[in-house]
Amino acid sequence: MHPAAQRGDEDGNPEGTEDGAAQRRQGAGACASRRRFGDRGIRRGTRRDRRLGAKGQGVTWGGRACRRAASGPMTSATILPSAGVPARGQPVQSPAPRKRLPGCYRCAMNRALHYRSASEWLTLMASGEVTSRALVELCLARIDRHNRALNAVVTLDAQAARAAADRADLARAHNAELGPLHGLPMTIKDTLEVAGLVCTSGAEKYRDYRPARHAPAVRRLVEAGAIVLGKTNAPQFGGDIQTDNPVFGPTSTPWRVGHNAGGSSGGAAAAVAAGLVPLELGTDLAGSLRIPAHACGILAHRPSTGVVSALGQLAGRPNRRSPMDMLVAGPLARDPADLALALEVLVAPPQAARLGRPQAVPAATSLRFGLWLEAAECPLEPAVAGVLGQAVTRLADAGVAVAPCQPLEDAGRMFELFLRLMYAAMSVEYPDSLIARLAEQTRDLPADSRGLPGAMALGATLDHRGWLELEEERRALGDRLAPLFEHHDVLVCPVLHRPAWPHDVVPVARRQVTLGGQNHPWMAQAFWIALPSLLGLPATVLPAGIDDVSGLPVGLQLIGPRYGDYRVLAVAARVHALLGGGLPPPLD
Repeated sequence: MHPAAQRGDEDGNPEGTEDGAAQRRQGAGACASRRRFGDRGIRRGTRRDRRLGAKGQGVTWGGRACRRAASGPMTSATILPSAGVPARGQPVQSPAPRKRLPGCYRCAMNRALHYRSASEWLTLMASGEVTSRALVELCLARIDRHNRALNAVVTLDAQAARAAADRADLARAHNAELGPLHGLPMTIKDTLEVAGLVCTSGAEKYRDYRPARHAPAVRRLVEAGAIVLGKTNAPQFGGDIQTDNPVFGPTSTPWRVGHNAGGSSGGAAAAVAAGLVPLELGTDLAGSLRIPAHACGILAHRPSTGVVSALGQLAGRPNRRSPMDMLVAGPLARDPADLALALEVLVAPPQAARLGRPQAVPAATSLRFGLWLEAAECPLEPAVAGVLGQAVTRLADAGVAVAPCQPLEDAGRMFELFLRLMYAAMSVEYPDSLIARLAEQTRDLPADSRGLPGAMALGATLDHRGWLELEEERRALGDRLAPLFEHHDVLVCPVLHRPAWPHDVVPVARRQVTLGGQNHPWMAQAFWIALPSLLGLPATVLPAGIDDVSGLPVGLQLIGPRYGDYRVLAVAARVHALLGGGLPPPLD
């Protein structure tokens, strides 16, 4: 084993001819000892060893919770401040755009272990070239170095993670039967419950809430061998497309401290982009996986609705028994193969049959893309449109068949339908006083009211008959869209009209966003992420390039047919390779 990796040095990188070959190895199964992972999880001798946090107390820190500064190496008792987090209500001084780093993540992988993929980490562990304990120490070192500025990881249980890594290494040494994620360190979004770890969901009332059990998606990851290091920041109850909350404060994209990482899985995306962890579990209702991936220059996959359990998300109260409409849990990573690997683990056997098996990466010349890059409802900033246009040109030059298409007769109505159903889904957590105020607002709205101003009131106060009428409209829209995927492998569209933006401290209800030179309600910018959420379609976001004006990353969204997740992920792998594999942020 390389001495640096043995020490957990954050720049540890195996060298030499054999190790160099290991760097280039990529297997669809990732781990050489991988077994078929079923609903029963690990079959021999390792299930108990992988349960984290049942007794560990963990550590919480952040812009609002820090009590003392760290003065030495991180331990399970260290509480770190977030040096880059401004006080609430104070303006953020945005630095000048920083020069992009040369090379892509894959080039960076040849220099630094922390930017290699989860699949490569698993391969290195399987070959004995690195231990799980060394990778845990590597992650802790990266967190210790960069988290003060980013405020990505807000709760950490280093002691339990080290102990779990030691057990994982011992199990491997004794040739125990291993799960597909055996010994892999990762983090979990703070809206999802992890047994024994604080789950605040960004709310003061849950600052000390410690769930007794894992969310189902977390349980599947842990039973597959993953080691949960801690939790990542999110807005209160996941209810914003930027990450900030009264407990921990805002999270910055690693590309520009002071610019938001997006939301609501902002801490998750920042942690992956900065090389703090290789894999993360987040959630998505209104772009909460996809917008942060766009803002941080990484990949994320929103699964088809219903194939991955989203129970165990603290969206207002714990122990909710029914899933929230359109809410999904899904992975974030730096490599498309890691998304497919995580999805295989997250999908339980009853749903796995709907998805089939992971697909081989297709040749560029076999692909047909429908392009939807313009909409009057949410015009793109010129620099973002330029990045996406250049990406499409590169794909076409590589042999991909690209053709503009207009998937919707009335895109504005689609967005309105999404917003009403979203607020209807969220309204179960609203206090009675808010519902009463919204009901008063609906009395002043015309019967044919359209657009954002009335969407929240009309959606949150829907009666059952009204909801069924919207559900019928949603299903009809899905039927009309389905033929598009008979002619195109994926629908290609933007994620957001702009790159990452400075932290906005105005309360969300009063925030405005500028679209096409006009001020609009804050949620108007969620237009491009609405279609997959509304219709339950799989969508993968990957980096398209860098906005030369701001120096910030821009994401591209690939949408596929319902349950065509592995098809979309295979296409994403080809697109990711053709576009250069993404760039690491200017941190190191």
